Amino acid sequence: NAAGLQARFVQGRRYTDRATLEIAECVLAQDINKDLVDHLIETGATALGLHSMGSCVLFGERLYLADAAAANGTGSHAAGAGKIDIGYVGTVTEVNTVLLKALCEDGFIPVIAPIAIAREGSPEGVWKLNVNADTAAGVVAAALEAEKLVMMSDTNGIRTDSARPDSYASTLTRAEIEALVEREIIGEGMLPKVEACITALEAGVPKAHIIDGRIPHSILLEIYTDAGVGTQIILE
Repeated sequence: NAAGLQARFVQGRRYTDRATLEIAECVLAQDINKDLVDHLIETGATALGLHSMGSCVLFGERLYLADAAAANGTGSHAAGAGKIDIGYVGTVTEVNTVLLKALCEDGFIPVIAPIAIAREGSPEGVWKLNVNADTAAGVVAAALEAEKLVMMSDTNGIRTDSARPDSYASTLTRAEIEALVEREIIGEGMLPKVEACITALEAGVPKAHIIDGRIPHSILLEIYTDAGVGTQIILE
């Protein structure tokens, strides 16, 4: 709104035109990414920002939606008949694990902005794509064969009863997650995080966690205490 752009939605997803993509890239790469890196350095860590304006480690392709009337709104990664264009929105298909592993081995904390480089440019000459940060995190964890994927949110994990605010689960299996999605207890805001966790688990990551990042030392509390402070997700 501040930039004078009108938000446009297609089947519940925000349409990303070229102007919106450029703004998103500036905010994610120049503002948020830099702020996170600076904060980590101030605490004594060695961090490095990785983004589409410098050293990008995410590569992808455009994401198209299938026509809801024909396919119930499921997503597709290829253009064609019945496919709906949502602009410069993409899905991560490749991760530069060589660079990420080298940085981690040298003691750096990589801070990745969720803008990917497109393997194929658009007719307008755009080679970048806005990707979902949660989805990208799951793909990165899978590509790195990580020991854990920890998703930090503003909630105490996953509820098993939408009518009970205290019904957060300590551990859930994939089958239990699928049942909660079917019952619409897991809503749109949590769904990308859950799907990212399942993606990582299916690729061999042993455990995934969704925790409240507002709690001091939440990662340590989740991993090193019996009860934890969020929800641990396992395959079975």
